[in-house]
Amino acid sequence: ITADIQSPQVDEFLSKANALESWHDLKKKIDIDEVVCGGYFIKVYSNAFGVPIQFFHLDFARCRITKDGKFIKYSNDWSDNLEPVTAFPVYNEGIVETSVYYYKSYSPSSKKFDGLYPKPEYEQCSQDIDTDARVSVFFNSLVRNNFSAGTIVTIRNGSQEPAAKKALVDRLKGEHAGEENAGKPIIIFTGKDGQPTEVVSLNPNDLDKQYEGIGMRNQQNIIAGHGVNSILFKIKTAGQLG
Repeated sequence: ITADIQSPQVDEFLSKANALESWHDLKKKIDIDEVVCGGYFIKVYSNAFGVPIQFFHLDFARCRITKDGKFIKYSNDWSDNLEPVTAFPVYNEGIVETSVYYYKSYSPSSKKFDGLYPKPEYEQCSQDIDTDARVSVFFNSLVRNNFSAGTIVTIRNGSQEPAAKKALVDRLKGEHAGEENAGKPIIIFTGKDGQPTEVVSLNPNDLDKQYEGIGMRNQQNIIAGHGVNSILFKIKTAGQLG
């Protein structure tokens, strides 16, 4: 940060953002918020003449914007109903009370409230990021469960009511479906007088090729969604040296 006019007052102002941090320290924090969330919040302390004198970073995830866009609400933990919530007016030039400066990248919207919060640059590839994370969890679960194969369970009790069958199927899916349960064996207990439950192991067809294709697609979409060259992720085109 530089100034066109040099003076002791200007030099003092630019020496630090607040009593504890330099402008460089403050900028490192707001840069993270801008990249991850598309905007940032800065708490501004002004003197009696409405001149800003100190600036503090506010965690983006802990801030909420009122519907009229005039106030910023802050809480250390929004999941805790007992945690106090403080409301600050949005900063404008000459304001005397403590306020919050709010910056957001422009994102057009046809709805009134959709435009209150910014949209990160990588929003278009957020689904690919989620898919990539779920694939990682899936394979991690396979390793933790000793690469156990998937299974088909045949329950020898076809006389149950449709509602009872559906409840059993839903319970099995809830306990054993999902990427975090990959590879877990399904164990069913049957009555001693009934036929035993049949469990058949499954070997997925070309599972490695399917995930290889998904992985490459996700990688390309994530890099394109961030609008940067793949070399910044230390990824080069296959076949290139280096």
